[in-house]
Amino acid sequence: MRSEKVSKTLNNLIENLKGLGRKRLILMGATALGLTAALLIGLSVAMTPNLRPLVMDASASDSSRMVSELEKAGFSPRISADGTMLSLPENEIARARMALAQAGLPAEGNAGWELFDQSSGLGMNSFLQQINRLRALEGELARSIETIRNVERARVHLVLPERETFSQERPEASASVVIHARRGTPLDRSQALAVRSLVSAAVPRLSPDHVTILNGSGQAILSEEDISEGTGLNSARAEIEERLRRNVESILAAHVGAENVRVRVTADLDTSREVVVQESFDPDQQVPRSVVSVTDQSQTSDGANSTVDVANNLPGIDNGAGAAGRSESSTSSRDETSFEIGSTRSEMIREPGAIKRLTVAVVVNGIWNDEGEYTPRSAEDIARLTALAHSAAGISEERGDQVTVDSMQFAVGATPQGDSAGGGLTDVIAMNFGSILRSVSAIVVVGLLLFFGIRPLMRAVNKMMAEAGDAAEAQTGAAAQNAEPTLRDATTGEPDETTPDPDNPPETVEEDEEFVSIASVSGSVMRRHIDGLNKFIETDPETSLRTIRGWINQKG
Repeated sequence: MRSEKVSKTLNNLIENLKGLGRKRLILMGATALGLTAALLIGLSVAMTPNLRPLVMDASASDSSRMVSELEKAGFSPRISADGTMLSLPENEIARARMALAQAGLPAEGNAGWELFDQSSGLGMNSFLQQINRLRALEGELARSIETIRNVERARVHLVLPERETFSQERPEASASVVIHARRGTPLDRSQALAVRSLVSAAVPRLSPDHVTILNGSGQAILSEEDISEGTGLNSARAEIEERLRRNVESILAAHVGAENVRVRVTADLDTSREVVVQESFDPDQQVPRSVVSVTDQSQTSDGANSTVDVANNLPGIDNGAGAAGRSESSTSSRDETSFEIGSTRSEMIREPGAIKRLTVAVVVNGIWNDEGEYTPRSAEDIARLTALAHSAAGISEERGDQVTVDSMQFAVGATPQGDSAGGGLTDVIAMNFGSILRSVSAIVVVGLLLFFGIRPLMRAVNKMMAEAGDAAEAQTGAAAQNAEPTLRDATTGEPDETTPDPDNPPETVEEDEEFVSIASVSGSVMRRHIDGLNKFIETDPETSLRTIRGWINQKG
């Protein structure tokens, strides 16, 4: 029974399709093929994995070795047109990096102290040891520089000359550093000063003045001629300006918003070194420093003999004339006291780097209302912001510091200053532009597919179902008209009250028609007719029985 229903349904569908005509069938087939192709293309675009770069700026030899290792590990890398970039699906990046690291790829561009691990020492002379030491030092410095933010690659060249034999002067060392910054983030002067300090501190007897810093374009960021104020002062000025800028911007952003304030700080530093020595004496602070007591004693004697000879002048010899001689003795004493006057001595050294003058410029955006109208900030608001900037920057009027706060309308697309490492919305869009484009393309394809394909197809199907329903309804109406004489009362011959009168049809409510296929009926029958017949049988079984008998006995 079920197979017969299925076969009749298929036959009805085939007949309906034949009724559409050859031209309509060709159009429907072409539409179905186009929709299928568009669906497959959209799905392929949407299901394409998101590729991310695994290695960039690789040489041809390194790319060849890495592709070979990745293919051995079961990956299918995609190579760029110039052969310098390898890409893989995002979920395979971590495993691919581990596989390349296990194979020792990509090769480290800067060899460090591992050079001495690879040498056995046999046959190594002093010249080769010096060369390896120089290479290792350059490689380690380059690796350290590459850890700095915004630095992609670095090369370091050191010149460490040795003192010649019998020479009293040692030649000075020098260094050159080439830094390739990341795209969109150029290397600023403060970072170049930090690199210079790093190199000079790591190499013995290397002065910062002899370190040259160049960028990837070949322009000198710092050179030997660029030492007008000293490396330390430039670094200190940059640090002071950045610290004060952050202080002022953070306290103002709490009121106006981080995107509505711009701050610039200029610091003028003292470049001179001053040594001040002061010494003062207090006469009231007399302290005895030393006391000296001196006592002198003397004794003389003269003999009676007036003759002058040697015996009379020899001491300790009595020549018999002493009794008649004359003797004298004398004693003297004195005290000497030295006094020290109290004194105070102070020495003060002023190193370069003291702040001589600060200049702070602040620009704040105005106020935008809900209607999109711009209103500058009031004078009271500007005064409060100026007072906050004074306190945050430590402004001193005695030094002649100056703070300027103004309210101006910001240009469209202006971005707040500060660190760009964290990445903003623009960086995220730029990194994922390919995946975003593929997703948008897939959405557009699916939308066009639904609008131009599925919608007309549904209209055609609804039209076919409506035509089939009209045909079934016409058949059901014809059958009802043939059965009308039997739907009368058997005793009076009058139409039964429960039988609907075809001349006065009852009011019906339009609704979605539902069709039912019956094996003994050609075509489909609307369900509401079957429901009406069921209700008629339940309300008046006897009349329904007579009506059915009349249908059975009806000829034709």
